[in-house]
Amino acid sequence: MAGDIDPDVATYLAVSFLAIAAYNTLVLLIWIFNFFKRWRGLYFWSILSGTISIAGFMIITILSRFQKAPSVVTGIGIALLYPCLLTSQILVLYSRLHLITTQGPILRFVLWAIIITSCILLLPFTIILIGLSTGHRQFLAPEQFIERFMIIGTVIRELILCAIYIYQAIRQLKPIIAVKGRAGRKVMIHLILVIGAVIVLDAFMLTSIYIGASGLGLAYTCVAQSVKLKMEFGMLNRLLELLGAPIEGSIGGLGLNGLEDSQDRMVNSPQRLGGGGEECSWAVPGGVS
Repeated sequence: MAGDIDPDVATYLAVSFLAIAAYNTLVLLIWIFNFFKRWRGLYFWSILSGTISIAGFMIITILSRFQKAPSVVTGIGIALLYPCLLTSQILVLYSRLHLITTQGPILRFVLWAIIITSCILLLPFTIILIGLSTGHRQFLAPEQFIERFMIIGTVIRELILCAIYIYQAIRQLKPIIAVKGRAGRKVMIHLILVIGAVIVLDAFMLTSIYIGASGLGLAYTCVAQSVKLKMEFGMLNRLLELLGAPIEGSIGGLGLNGLEDSQDRMVNSPQRLGGGGEECSWAVPGGVS
């Protein structure tokens, strides 16, 4: 029951969110396997695991919302899939950070921050929800606090990583923006707008949780995470447009530091348009031309 929201309205909203999430998930899977020529690297696996986690979480949400499975099954499913969903999403941001900086201390700091915050935020949530789902009522009292603590913490973590990304992008891209002129500035504006959209999505997610809309909040999480991953492709497309990267060249550190194997590690040689040996610009499915 979604707080003060009429039950029928909440159901229609949940179904709409789930339908959009299902469509986005299908599109993402098609984009991923068309975009990556080799199935390896942190970028590939993080975005693929994020997409699969959305699909699994969407199924669990449907079973929970419409009571089509025992509560123990849906509870354990949420306890396991929700952390996977959030971890995959943050790893996508981390792997994209590799594309704009090669500064080891920053990357190590972000990686350890992700590991530590995941243990602090996600492990208690998983343990308590599994315990509650298996009938241990002593977990009932801390459950609501831990859930909100986890959601707020993961949103703050995501916003901090986005801020680091924007700072590093402006710093590393400054010489390229100066050369590209208006086109370079448009790319940076696009990147900032995407970060703004992420903030708006997170704000609505927090609202859906705090109004007590459990089923609606779960459904909204599915659509919000799927939209974020779709925006990820658009952002990557903009970065590659700005670089004008060669088909076989490197894009490590946005080409500023010449890491020849960074392309294979992170993006795994995206497919070029046109086929054959024609020199074509880099493109990501769904990107803005």
